[in-house]
Amino acid sequence: GKHFFYVNPLEVVPEIAESNPTMRHIKTQRQLWFGVACCPPNIARTLASMQNYICDICDNTYFQNLFIAGKSHVNFENGSAEVTTTADYPTNGDVQITVKPEKETMHFCIALRKPEFSKKYSLMINGKMFEPIEKKGYLYLDRDWKSEDVISYQMDVAFRFVYCNPRVRDNIGKVCLMRGPWVYCFEEADNGSYLAAAQLNTTAVREDYEDALFGGTMCAIVSGKKADFEETAEQQMLYSDSAETYSEHTFRAIPYCYWNNRGKGEMAVWMNKIQSV
Repeated sequence: GKHFFYVNPLEVVPEIAESNPTMRHIKTQRQLWFGVACCPPNIARTLASMQNYICDICDNTYFQNLFIAGKSHVNFENGSAEVTTTADYPTNGDVQITVKPEKETMHFCIALRKPEFSKKYSLMINGKMFEPIEKKGYLYLDRDWKSEDVISYQMDVAFRFVYCNPRVRDNIGKVCLMRGPWVYCFEEADNGSYLAAAQLNTTAVREDYEDALFGGTMCAIVSGKKADFEETAEQQMLYSDSAETYSEHTFRAIPYCYWNNRGKGEMAVWMNKIQSV
């Protein structure tokens, strides 16, 4: 797009952010430009150096750090090899890596990053299960490689709820929804205003792929309840002997990086969860 943010708030209530001078750095709509705009050149710099982040080699080990589709020509101690990655990560956790050593057989090690969030994974070479050595966040595949050997690596990128350290007082009793490395948020465009009145049921999340949203977006559907704050507000009473009433509600979350592309409105990453009795 042509508009962007400088800061990345985890919660926005436009009427509060726009009227509080201490929050003037928090914009409630994406901006066309900033006086000190380091973001555009940083994007160019990152893309130009992407190969340095995707993979690396140390001694006779090839490290695959990021699962981005592409081809690498790798020089090992005993020869060279071509490593081709096919992936649509993190839309899904399926990664296929084809190895083509210059010799008929070459011995070297391939280390695949195992993200901390992926508690489960499966790994096959040429259709057969393979038990790697797991160490310091990587899966080591140390073996003799032949031309057209295929690694099939599947990571768990299912939706999950993340909890904050209780020392962060404002997040006590709240949860954050993630899918793989993606952080999700809840917007007023999908869930109505006053997101602070919502409580999420953390027992289940349903995937909802929207073809028409931002060119195709994996959304999340979460059940829960929401306080009927409008009825309470009409009473014009700050305090009451009656507790607020809740009604069942279905909420939708989108990837955080897409927020504020459908007009100005509330947004929240950390949401209240239904408290168990």
